[in-house]
Amino acid sequence: MDYKTKPLSRMDIRKLAKIFRKAFHASPIGPFPVLLALERLPDLFPGSNYVIVEDDYLDATVPCRCIPNDNAPDSFTIEIKESVYNGAYNGVGAYRDHICHELCHLFLFHLGYRPVVERCYREGELKKYESVEWQAKALCGEVMLPFKETQGFENPEDLAEIYGIKVIPNVRLGDNRTIGMLDAIPHGCLVAVGTNGFMKELSIRQIFTDQVSIMVDVLRPKGILVYGQAYPSVFKSDTKSEGVA
Repeated sequence: MDYKTKPLSRMDIRKLAKIFRKAFHASPIGPFPVLLALERLPDLFPGSNYVIVEDDYLDATVPCRCIPNDNAPDSFTIEIKESVYNGAYNGVGAYRDHICHELCHLFLFHLGYRPVVERCYREGELKKYESVEWQAKALCGEVMLPFKETQGFENPEDLAEIYGIKVIPNVRLGDNRTIGMLDAIPHGCLVAVGTNGFMKELSIRQIFTDQVSIMVDVLRPKGILVYGQAYPSVFKSDTKSEGVA
């Protein structure tokens, strides 16, 4: 479920990430203190707060969520599964990211990036720059990994160690011009691949399938994280690498 909002570019989001860190009294560099930011939430956004809930209170696919408060306009409560909060406390990068994502929703809302229509949209139905979810995801990424501070890192594992998150290289496939980019991706690790725009036309899907096969042969990834539609014919029968799913 997604909502349409005012357009926001990646460059503007990058600027907002600096303001976000400053607003939560965080250093402009280094790991973002997600749980400390949670404690500062009521001070930064009066009326808003967070609660820890039992895991079965939320759906299995929902680690945490931001819901509007009935008794105070423009205020919200972030509901966080107990396992997610404990995981963030123990330094699990994915759980820290989930919580930061919800903080980003509040931050953007108070900057005026609110739904402009009441209807909901399906995933992929909106342009990214006008998507409430994409804007929060992009801001969260820029907050957790400050752009300028992370330039020059050749090994994703170094980033993971310094910033306390799991870094998954994103392989952008398209045509033969993109194959040369595989030289910059570590071999034998988990990689991410997006399928948006490649699955509708059979001819383009076949080109994409060939690209995936080449990527698997070159990188031998231990797994492929697919965002978008994942057709079995593309990611299973046409790939031979053990562990690819």
